[in-house]
Order: sequence, then C-alpha cells, then structure tokens
Amino acid sequence: MFSGDANFVAGAHALLNKDSEIGRGGFGVVYRTVLRDGRSVAIKKLTCSGLIKSQEDFEREVKTLGKIRHRNVVSLEGYYYDPSLQLLIYEYVPSGSLHRLIHDASTDNCLTWRQRFNIILGMAKGLAYLHQMNVVHYNLKSTNILLDGSGEPRLGDFGLARLLPALDRCVLSSKIQSALGYMAPEFACRTVKITEKCDVYGFGILVLEVVTGRRPVEYMEDDVAVLCDVVRSALDEGRIEECVDERLRNSFPAEEVIPVVKLGLICASQVPSNRPDMSEVVNILELIQCPSEGQEDIE
Repeated sequence: MFSGDANFVAGAHALLNKDSEIGRGGFGVVYRTVLRDGRSVAIKKLTCSGLIKSQEDFEREVKTLGKIRHRNVVSLEGYYYDPSLQLLIYEYVPSGSLHRLIHDASTDNCLTWRQRFNIILGMAKGLAYLHQMNVVHYNLKSTNILLDGSGEPRLGDFGLARLLPALDRCVLSSKIQSALGYMAPEFACRTVKITEKCDVYGFGILVLEVVTGRRPVEYMEDDVAVLCDVVRSALDEGRIEECVDERLRNSFPAEEVIPVVKLGLICASQVPSNRPDMSEVVNILELIQCPSEGQEDIE
C-alpha cells in the first residue's frame, strides 16, 4: 500500500485520461494503466470527495480492505489521498465483466452450464469470505463481477460504503441506482439496518441472471418483467426450460439447474431472515455439484 507520493499523483493525472478509461459508476471512474514495475492495474478515481470525513478515517478503512486476499475477490493494491484527489489501485482483471459475457451480443462464446455453475460457486465463496471479514459489499451487480484469465469470477468494487461513512441511505441509493434489481427491498427503509443479508439478496438475483441469461429488470413497450417473479412463476408451473438461458439449447442437467434456481429464489427472499448465510450457500452449492446419497431437495 502506498500514499502521498507527489511523483505518483503527477503521473496519475497524466495517465488517467479518456483513452485509458475502462468503466464508470456512481462512486467514480476506473482507468487501466501500467505502473513503473510493469504491472497493469485498475485505478478508481473517486468522485465523491466531499463525503470523506478525514484522511485518517479513509486510510484506516483502505488498509482494512487492503488486507482482503481471496481468489474470488479483486485485490486492493494501494491508494492515494490528498484533499482534492482520492485513488484506489486494484489489480487488473483481464477478461472483463460477467455482465458483458452474459449480455453482450458481440461475444461469440455462450457459457456452458458447467461454466455458469462454477461462476456462481466462485461468487458465493468470495462473498462468504467478505462476510467472514465483516465486510458488506453493498454494490453487487454483474458489472462488478470480473472474470480472470481462467474464467474464475472476482468480486470488485466491494466495501466502498466503508470509505464514505457520510453517505446516508438516500445518497447511497442514488449512487448505486445502476444496481436496480439487485438491491434488497429493505434498502429503501431508513430504519432498517443494512447487513450481509442485503448482499445475499443481490447474490440471489445474480444467480438467476447467470442461469437465465436475462437482466434483473427488463423494460418492454407496455410492461416490466422482474426476473425474480418470472423465474418463480415458471418454476411453480414446471416450465424449467424458461428458467434457463435459451442459448444452452436444453444442454443442461435439470438435477443441478432446479436446485440452483430454487437457491437463487431463496436468497432473493423479500424477508431478510429467510435468506441463508453465504457460508450456508457455499455448502449447498457444493452438495448440488457433488450430490451425496440421501441428499434432500431444497424446499
């Protein structure tokens, strides 16, 4: 971790330009650049400086997040702070976002069921680790799930609410409005504490998105389709093929797909206490993948 190097910030201003931009969201703009040692990194330039209480608070939280190391979580490698500029330096993950892989029509390869299952399991393991470290992600969505060179999912953009303690519920909601469809219903209630269960809800929606290949909310000419409702209705009526991405062309094991879809719906329950902990989710997924004798179906 590093901070306060005048030479670094001078170089950063030169490098953080439109040509190197690779993404943007409610909290900032992300650029790809190469450090002096030859490493490619992703640098997030925060755009909500006024919400940072102090350099001391900011650095304390960054150092906490910087200790997080897991194969399914994007590593925070460093940071820069001065009153007018705050940067977070992450490892660069080369293969783009899960959102692009699922929804971009220009991508040639359709994910197989096995690839989808492994992505779901990897996301679950990464999120369970964050919760074990007492970190709530707050901003789960498919654009914040990155894929490494081997197709392993990595959770990015985690824990930013820890860096911005002055963020109230309304401001935070507006900052992550692009996560519409992933946000737990209790997020709208000021009197309800935001907990890991909010992440579990977002994870449930991600599961359904990965399995179906559809967005959490789809707007049509005279209607709105909410993925969770569409999948629940299809499953209740036994139309399992409507719960699976049509590009798989029925090439999927129903004995795995059905319990995975049911698990996604349970995670996306409207009632927080009905949602399982992520450690439980990991255990369930591993049982689905390697069923043991006498295993019961998920209710």
